[in-house]
Amino acid sequence: MIKRSSQTLSVWFAFWDMIGTGTAWVGAYYLRFRSGLIPVTKEALDPQLCWNNLPLVVLLTLVAFRISGSYQVHRLRRFREELIAVVKGTFLLTLLIMATIFYYQDPYISRAAMMLFSGLNFICVLVMRRLTWNMIRYLRRRGYNQSFAIIVGTGRVARKTAKALRHASWMGIKNIGFVEDKATRFTSDLDVLGNTTDLPRLIDKYRVEHVFIALPMNRYDESRKVFDILSQKLVEVRLVADVPSMAGLTLTTSNLDGLPVVGLRESPHFGLNVVVKRAMDILISSLALLVLTPLLLFLAILVKATSKGPIFYGQERCGLNGR
Repeated sequence: MIKRSSQTLSVWFAFWDMIGTGTAWVGAYYLRFRSGLIPVTKEALDPQLCWNNLPLVVLLTLVAFRISGSYQVHRLRRFREELIAVVKGTFLLTLLIMATIFYYQDPYISRAAMMLFSGLNFICVLVMRRLTWNMIRYLRRRGYNQSFAIIVGTGRVARKTAKALRHASWMGIKNIGFVEDKATRFTSDLDVLGNTTDLPRLIDKYRVEHVFIALPMNRYDESRKVFDILSQKLVEVRLVADVPSMAGLTLTTSNLDGLPVVGLRESPHFGLNVVVKRAMDILISSLALLVLTPLLLFLAILVKATSKGPIFYGQERCGLNGR
């Protein structure tokens, strides 16, 4: 198995992207003009026109999917990121092909064929990606294509990180131990390999490719020290945020003019979310009223019969936007 899997996988994906796109390009032509599924109201285009454009389409595939970030492959890549990258790549590829055809006034012009191509290309590329990842995850769960990691820290966050790596065995990242500058008797159950100054030696010894900085929030200043120690090493360094105990937390990441911003809590009441939430409130409350009406009516009678107060209890509350 390969050591730097991201580079080899990028080449692998690029190769199958070209195969899948070429298949979709030719398949779209034959579906449109030869299958009989779509009525042809005018003279069918010569298939040679389709084949003549195939090299250009394959070349533009590499450009489009490279720009869309489809070849930024790493072990922590999620399906959502893959899906978005394939959608962007397919959309950009379709635009590039259409722009090129119109610019050179190529006689191969068919809106139906282009729509079929976009759909087929998206399916072919995405299916190939998922099959590849499923195969890789299958092998990684059985010990193949493994990479090694070291966790900086021995506290709660570090333990959770080690547990998460064991649980997500499909990533193929194996934790070999911990490093800690402030070891105590409470860390005796962990495999502490040394302190942070030992990181360069440990990376060379165990061929480590990933370092997870999992320090508590009151020790975040040490993260810079760890990063400086690793500045001469070709390893992937990631910071595990010490925020799981915060209530109502929804972490999001964004970019503000080149500055990374981590959102700790964002209001869900905007855009379409407001309409969806209001519709759900009305629907669910209406169903609940229908089901509970007999019980509520019985309780209202009991309240009126046993007390002098009103049936309904009123209280001033603060709602959305302070109303």
